[in-house]
Amino acid sequence: MRYAPHYDLPEKRFLPGQGPGKSRKSFHGWKFPECPAFLPITSWEENAFYLYGIDLFNHGYFWEAHEVWGESFRAARGLDKTQMLYFQSLVQIAAAFLHLLGKNRKAAQATSQKAVNKLQKIIACQGNILMGNDLDKFKNHTIKQIQDPSRAFSNIALSFNQEIHP
Repeated sequence: MRYAPHYDLPEKRFLPGQGPGKSRKSFHGWKFPECPAFLPITSWEENAFYLYGIDLFNHGYFWEAHEVWGESFRAARGLDKTQMLYFQSLVQIAAAFLHLLGKNRKAAQATSQKAVNKLQKIIACQGNILMGNDLDKFKNHTIKQIQDPSRAFSNIALSFNQEIHP
């Protein structure tokens, strides 16, 4: 399932240390889309950039999801602390999966733990559902995948349901 089908998925995923150097805006034929203006949490269903990050992540484009969510983090800076924390946690989870692809389990665990701590803060302050994501389910699923690398790339998907509203 795609949440932002008007954005193309890259032809291939970028893996650090493989292939030519990268630029934040374009690499291996993927054109980095321009980040739209900040949207409040309550408008998450209209936030095509956030949804595109989910598409990228769910299809194994972890670097690309990391970059898209990084731009979303920067757009929220100074405007919404919860959204900043959420996007930062998503960036870190995408980075953790990149570490697993690079066979660096220790870095994957350390990076994912930082993300899990952020998600726990959000859950404590805002509740379990944020921007359509069941944070507790997503957090637990991520922990299991990072702890057991043999399962790490089976059934990767954000626990995302457009039926759920914050």
